Amino acid sequence: MKKLALTVAVAVAMVASSGMRCEAQSMINSILEGLSKQPRSIQTEGTASVYVVPDEVVLKLGVLTSNSSVETASSENRERTKELLGVAKKYGIDAGDVQTPDIRVTPQHKFDSFSGRVTGYQVQRYVVFNIKDISKVEAILGDVTKHGGNLVGGMQFKSSDTRKCKDQARVEAIKAAQEKANLLAQALGATVGKVVKITEISKPDSSSRTWANSETQAGAAESDGTSQSFFAGKIKIDAAVNVTWELE
Repeated sequence: MKKLALTVAVAVAMVASSGMRCEAQSMINSILEGLSKQPRSIQTEGTASVYVVPDEVVLKLGVLTSNSSVETASSENRERTKELLGVAKKYGIDAGDVQTPDIRVTPQHKFDSFSGRVTGYQVQRYVVFNIKDISKVEAILGDVTKHGGNLVGGMQFKSSDTRKCKDQARVEAIKAAQEKANLLAQALGATVGKVVKITEISKPDSSSRTWANSETQAGAAESDGTSQSFFAGKIKIDAAVNVTWELE
């Protein structure tokens, strides 16, 4: 395109010169003839979404302890974290699906007009559970609060069929782009020809749904076993494409 613009600029300059008008006109005619032979095309975008019921949940639960002694706060946190890991074992969660990613120690200060002295320490540690049986989530939450868990860092719903559903969404996005191209072409009395180019448009990952509530105090979550109060709903998996066709 830059080369064509440069050629046109040269031709215009030649027209401005009285001695080169014939050569310039010939060059412009050649350019116009070349442009007329360029294949006509149409470009459309197609999008699609597939909804799927999640079959996995990632829970980020934690323990927050406080004490004037950092050693005591750390010791209490360690013991209560062991109880959380015991909950994972109780519900048959594989060791490879449990993580303790980090620990945080935060000094607590008392500020007044004279000093900002340390009055104690908070120790915070999270345990991440990858639960592959959603029916256990409500019971796990209840047991965690009974065994020392007092932080909820987030809840993420996922599907083990993400790749399959993503491919399905891609196919439907292609169909949507083709339907749009046919509609536009027919309105102008043209026909859609062969595909020239296909580009997948990057979209934010929507293959999981996260409810994050960082460092929220967890209250008791108990189930009486007679009613269900936890519903996973569905997650949305998106795809988008940009397609160029020749016009006939």
